[in-house]
Amino acid sequence: MCRIEGSTHKELTIVDYSSIFELRAASYAEASERFHRVREQELLCFAELLCVRPDERVLDVPAGTGLARDYLPSDSTYVALDPNPEFAMRCKKHSCQIVQTSIRQAGFRTGVLDVIGSLTGLHHEARRYEIDSEWFRMLRPGGRLVIMDVSVGTPVAEFLNEFVDQWNTAGHDGVFLDDDDVSALKDCGFEGVDVKDRIYNWSAESEQQMYLFMCSLFGLDMNPSVAAFSKALQALGVSELNGFSVRWQLRSLCAIKPFDSVPYS
Repeated sequence: MCRIEGSTHKELTIVDYSSIFELRAASYAEASERFHRVREQELLCFAELLCVRPDERVLDVPAGTGLARDYLPSDSTYVALDPNPEFAMRCKKHSCQIVQTSIRQAGFRTGVLDVIGSLTGLHHEARRYEIDSEWFRMLRPGGRLVIMDVSVGTPVAEFLNEFVDQWNTAGHDGVFLDDDDVSALKDCGFEGVDVKDRIYNWSAESEQQMYLFMCSLFGLDMNPSVAAFSKALQALGVSELNGFSVRWQLRSLCAIKPFDSVPYS
């Protein structure tokens, strides 16, 4: 969620994922497709946690351009859900099954999904208990939920809410994962909630390529200097061995819907 108030260059009030990506879906999609290898380690980690088996039906929400599809078994059923029309169009272009609808009220029948995965979309949403409850409803008994997102108090959280906030005219005020998210999952009925911090690299061919990627991905339309960009990355950790890599960190929350769950009426 972004709250934008009282700033000389931030004139909009942005409150959720849908509103945010009305403004920058095209640039985000362009970055994801043009530099799709930059986040490869992240997507491999996400796919490993999803652990999708043959013939399982997995929902990716919010799916963005549907990049996760390429990292899942070809004999599984991948469904992309995203409210944004630009992302929906890109998913169709990549032959993904796409449902363009609300994150909060997806409209699936109860118990029809084997796995639900959410990669870096939830920090744009507050009141996540409502989303968790909807996901619990849609999963079959024994179904699995995997969330990977930015957590509070990390260098990535600081980078997004300070550097990205400074150089994007719409700002960035992410509501990052914390202990309340773990409690919310348990309150919804999920069991076996496993919490881990995942550390890996975003990798580009050069610092210039990383600059172009991040400016497009994060909508840095106020054009930070390369010097300012480099300084911000130093706080994350960088390596120039075999190209240019930035240390990145997300938290994973993995949970299971109990086999003895009572169906919703």
